[in-house]
Amino acid sequence: MIDMHVHLEFADYTFDWIDKFVDRAVAMNIDTLCLVEHTHQFKDFASMYTDIVKYSDFQYNWYYKKKLRDLTEYTDFIDEVRKRKYPIKLLFGLEVCYFEGMEKLIDEKIHSYNFDHIIGSVHWLDGFGFDLNRKAWENVDVDNAYRRHFEIMEKLIESELFDAVGHPDSIKIFGYTPSYDLIPTYNKIAGLMKKHGICAEQNGGVHMKHNEIELGLAPEFLKAVKENGVKIITASDAHRPEDVGRNIAELVKTI
Repeated sequence: MIDMHVHLEFADYTFDWIDKFVDRAVAMNIDTLCLVEHTHQFKDFASMYTDIVKYSDFQYNWYYKKKLRDLTEYTDFIDEVRKRKYPIKLLFGLEVCYFEGMEKLIDEKIHSYNFDHIIGSVHWLDGFGFDLNRKAWENVDVDNAYRRHFEIMEKLIESELFDAVGHPDSIKIFGYTPSYDLIPTYNKIAGLMKKHGICAEQNGGVHMKHNEIELGLAPEFLKAVKENGVKIITASDAHRPEDVGRNIAELVKTI
């Protein structure tokens, strides 16, 4: 089994920290593990987040409380880890927050190093961090938020910068749903994924945080992805070693 979306972010880059993730992967029968970092953790991508910090005090504090690193700190560490032997296939990559108009910067940075896997994710809707804070949804036009989410995802896919679309319907994270039928949107997105050769994640991260939300993609979205012949990869979206491989066995059964 594979877990293609696991974050290292909550500790310093050390071999001991890596070993905790690998040990858990082995215990969970994961034979391929991909460790990734968010672009919002690095100074190199700071210009992408200018509008984010202006959107609200909450988002300003969320961003600036981080200890921003240089991307080379991460890539130098990867070089050292790759010299070691592990009982599983260990890959490294980035989860990129996709912003319209930032393709040149993203392209430059992701190709500055030989990463194994690049995930493109929609986390921001014209400045709004939809997955950060349930309270922030109180005055949001839900239909418009969903439309923008998938419009931005179309651009993400068409950019052909990424290997996979991260958690493609994570906008459902707080249980808000639009008043209109999403099936035509699912079919359009799945068709674009196939056309541009990008994988879809069957990602358990939303369910891990909010058990009331379905595990992985919405059934009709998953159906569209399958019918369009899109490659599907499983991902826990773990942020700590103890969550590596969580729900992967159940997600594998769905694909």
